[in-house]
Amino acid sequence: MNPVSQVGMQIYKDYVHNLIMETYRSIFSKVLKRVKPTLSEEKRNKKVFNEIITRLKKVINDDIEIELVGSFAKGTHVRNKREFDIFLLFPKKYTKKEISELCITWGREVFSDTLVAYAQHPYLRVKYKGFSIDLVPAYHIKNASERATAVDRSPFHTKYINNRLTKKQKDEVRILKQFLKGLNIYGAELRVEGFSGYLAELLIVRYKSILTLFKEASDWQFPVIIDIENHGTSDKFSDPFIMIDPVDPNRNVAAVVSTTSLARFIFYARLFLRKPSTTFFFPRKPRIDKSKLKTIIRKRNTKVYVYEFDAPDVIEDILWPQLKKTTYSIKRKLESMEYRIFGFYYWSDNVKCVIMFELYHDKLPDIVRLVGPSITRKHDVDKFMDKHKTAVDMQIVHDRITAIKKRRFTSFDHAFNHIITDKSTGLPDRFRKLIKKHKKLNISSFVDRYPEIAYDYFTRTIKV
Repeated sequence: MNPVSQVGMQIYKDYVHNLIMETYRSIFSKVLKRVKPTLSEEKRNKKVFNEIITRLKKVINDDIEIELVGSFAKGTHVRNKREFDIFLLFPKKYTKKEISELCITWGREVFSDTLVAYAQHPYLRVKYKGFSIDLVPAYHIKNASERATAVDRSPFHTKYINNRLTKKQKDEVRILKQFLKGLNIYGAELRVEGFSGYLAELLIVRYKSILTLFKEASDWQFPVIIDIENHGTSDKFSDPFIMIDPVDPNRNVAAVVSTTSLARFIFYARLFLRKPSTTFFFPRKPRIDKSKLKTIIRKRNTKVYVYEFDAPDVIEDILWPQLKKTTYSIKRKLESMEYRIFGFYYWSDNVKCVIMFELYHDKLPDIVRLVGPSITRKHDVDKFMDKHKTAVDMQIVHDRITAIKKRRFTSFDHAFNHIITDKSTGLPDRFRKLIKKHKKLNISSFVDRYPEIAYDYFTRTIKV
């Protein structure tokens, strides 16, 4: 290629690159306009916050500090978010019991709509003028290593982010949060198993911009390990995503992120770079045609079993891990019985729980083959034959003794009902009691009662 042609090719490449970059910038700008709080909204936020602080100062002790933490304190909050995380910082002369009791007592003195919630210790949830406030007791410490409770490090998170992100980068965080919301992977709740706000902030600290993050993430390999401050403690963790907390080397900020959530982020970051669009950030809400959905399910010609039961009276962060454990325990037992599971799903709204299994088949043969030890192992063969002396038949297959026995459970329903009553399954006690009283839903009832669940599972398609 002659020099003139090379110059022309480079000009063309630069033109295409600039065009693509302008497309990215245009999309990010449109997203930011929709997610960044307006000036009037910020004015109202500040007014309500000052009212809250004024009320609290009238009742708390003089040696207690009030500190705003979370996204409002960092300037990374999004539009229409009306949640304040307010910490009451106590000197260490107070016991853990005292700081919780005082926090709850003072909160109730100045706010009428309150609810005691629980994390590592009790705290108060308050409703005030349309805002949700978490009033949290913590200790005033000089560095995170002194922490006495898990929340003590939160003020250090605020300082760390504010010292490292510019205003423009905080806007990048807002855009990133919306991307995560669009993928349904935003939130550190165990129901979501997604990215926390702090994790989103740290990703922008590490990569400086959302575009650079997307480019790097599109090539991530499992496990993803990020250690911004080079603490060198990643070997302590075995999660698919490891983000060492800059203010606490012994904590993985991304511990709750599931493999599926991380995989979705990697895949859609890559897809956005190829086909940039605002729909990644604001996906269209699907219109669910129940009749069509029922037809889709029946045409799969699989066996779908759906069980509905009352949810236990526990907080969400206990309910979801135990529901997950319950589902996986049942799945393992079913597979050990030779049921081939195509897929499964679990869900709760804190009132009802739903567990669904989709199977290749729901009937098993009346007999089952049990393969024993090699016939060269005399004593083991004798034990095997004695254990299975009621077998329908005993054979030698190649070098192994094999028993043909009558199967105990041949139908899926019978197997399921046995599993949920069998203590060896390892179900949490509160779930075993409730799942025993389950109601089985047919496809029609399932779709009518839980269309969003059915739609999510049976039409979960990669949008390209």
